[in-house]
Amino acid sequence: MKISYSWLLEYVDVKNSARQIAQWLTMTGLEVTSLRESEKDAILEIEVTTNRPDWLSVLGIAREVSAITGKRLKVPVVGNLTQTVRDKQIKVEINDKLLCPRYTARIIDSVHVEPSPPWLSQRLQDIGVRPVNNIVDITNFCLFELGQPLHAFDYDKLAGQKIIVRRAKKGETIMTIDGVKRELDSDMLVIADEKKPVAVAGVMGSLDTEVSLSTKTILLESAYFDPISVRRTQRKIALSSDSSYRFERGVDLEGVLFASNRAAKLAMDFAKGKIGLLKDVGTKVAKPNTIKLSIRKTNEILGTGLSPVAAKKILTGLGLKVGAAQEELFVSPPSFRRDLKREEDLIEEVARIYGYDKIPTTIPKTIGHLGLKEPKRRVQEYAREILTGQGLDEVITYSLVDKKDLENAGLLKNDTVFIKNPLSSQQEAMRTSLIPGLLNAARFNINRKIEDFGIFELSSVYSKAGENEYREETNLCVLRHGPTANFFEIKGIVEVLFERLGISGFDFVNTPENIFYNGRSAKVMAGALEAGVIGEVKKQALEKFDIKKEIFLCEIKFERIFSAINTDRRFSGLPKFIPAKRDISLVVEKQVSVRELETAMKEAAGEILKNAVLADEYYGQQIPKGKRGLTFSLEYCLSDKQLTDEEIEQAHSRAKKALVEKFGAIIR
Repeated sequence: MKISYSWLLEYVDVKNSARQIAQWLTMTGLEVTSLRESEKDAILEIEVTTNRPDWLSVLGIAREVSAITGKRLKVPVVGNLTQTVRDKQIKVEINDKLLCPRYTARIIDSVHVEPSPPWLSQRLQDIGVRPVNNIVDITNFCLFELGQPLHAFDYDKLAGQKIIVRRAKKGETIMTIDGVKRELDSDMLVIADEKKPVAVAGVMGSLDTEVSLSTKTILLESAYFDPISVRRTQRKIALSSDSSYRFERGVDLEGVLFASNRAAKLAMDFAKGKIGLLKDVGTKVAKPNTIKLSIRKTNEILGTGLSPVAAKKILTGLGLKVGAAQEELFVSPPSFRRDLKREEDLIEEVARIYGYDKIPTTIPKTIGHLGLKEPKRRVQEYAREILTGQGLDEVITYSLVDKKDLENAGLLKNDTVFIKNPLSSQQEAMRTSLIPGLLNAARFNINRKIEDFGIFELSSVYSKAGENEYREETNLCVLRHGPTANFFEIKGIVEVLFERLGISGFDFVNTPENIFYNGRSAKVMAGALEAGVIGEVKKQALEKFDIKKEIFLCEIKFERIFSAINTDRRFSGLPKFIPAKRDISLVVEKQVSVRELETAMKEAAGEILKNAVLADEYYGQQIPKGKRGLTFSLEYCLSDKQLTDEEIEQAHSRAKKALVEKFGAIIR
């Protein structure tokens, strides 16, 4: 939100500079993200949190400055609004009081629609709003001044001189002021006359009833619309406005009439309007709320020594009604502060205005002992240590993803959970896999010239478990990119992880996967369970994510391997005798996995074969088509005696023989 420094000074008399005020506001939680100063004025751009709709107005910001400085807040004075026009009538009917608790309609006659006076045009231009005419500009001025959206209808264009607040009917459409024809449905609240909708409630009016230079009489609307209803409507019709931005955060129910009065007075002064009938229908007073604030508790939490008088002064400066200054204050928040619901909320308000920088820094006392962590959490933390120990960086990606990303990764399934009212098209589904998030993270890094990296994420994925039932599981995804990255490296990362987690009997089974290359992918098996997938991502899949470099990744279903994890450790002494090393080079069919070959050699050679590791893989003219050359490095030893050459050669021969007999291998 943008406000001008000179406009702010109209409501609170301070002599401080715009830069000083920006510093104060930021320190109290109302962040000023930019300050643009000129010789005549300064423009403050402020980041307003969603729980503080009262800050979406110049008066709301001025109230904050008033509380900080102790200067009096100057609320605009409306003055006399005597009805002088009695021959024009309007009827107001609210059919859905849940979505519209209050609606006011005021007739203003004999208006002269013309360009606004320079001061009014300048106020709007300073904050980036284009002036239209004096009537429209007055409604915009009041919106930014008070935070209450208003709308002016051309009274003579309303069929039957009647306003009906209702839900839209099936098949109804409206041509909004921006010139776009929009379809409505029965979940949307509209403002209608006797024939048709004339506005989408809280969002935008229709082109048919907008104020023009020929307008003589206006019907001024000021209302309260349900925030959730407005939010859903503006998303469905893909139309956001300054009005909907405020309505969907909640406007001041009791300020509805004051805003109407303020605009009516400006219309009298600057459009020569004459005041007509006012209809105020619905709930006029918000439900009262009284909160007890303990000064003792406030000081205990903040570490301060505030007196009841000091706390009361802070709260009254923010517009709250406070009882006698005693050890316990009884506080009634105004209607524009519906976010204040409990004692802790008031303590936060006291802390903000008192000044976080004034609160002393102390070391808290440690009482008792820390609770034990759940086994799954301990294992997950250990897995993170193992992966970071291998040079990987942990990333955190969004749980909500674009449906297209799931499609591009071949992961869109029948059990995908979709969001009914997504914030954007990039957040319309809950992720069924961590792969799309990591591919997007990889693209982000590659586009910034980071050419060698490894990342992982250990987090939740989601799916449907039945009718209105959902499943949340933990997955692990690892991604490698760079000049040295290859299938065997990421396979090695998984092997180290499984070995350190104490998972025995894991294997890699060669199988084609939809986004992986055949022959450069595998299923990760933990015993008989399929625990995940691993491989090099196909070029066609990477192109859909706008990635032009090689990517190797794996995804493990952490829930499936949890039961196989054994982190208990048994230590044994170092070997007394130096192991003997031998190599085996062979040619074998491509589809035979390395794991199968390693297992066969260990079974044939017996207990003296302690390790068999793939040392090299090669292709070339000497290797027949459909086959591959492999070289294994084998280590032979026993812990209690030195092996003889004969024992080693016999075991080595058995290993070779097993490869030939079981897999038709050619020993080189």
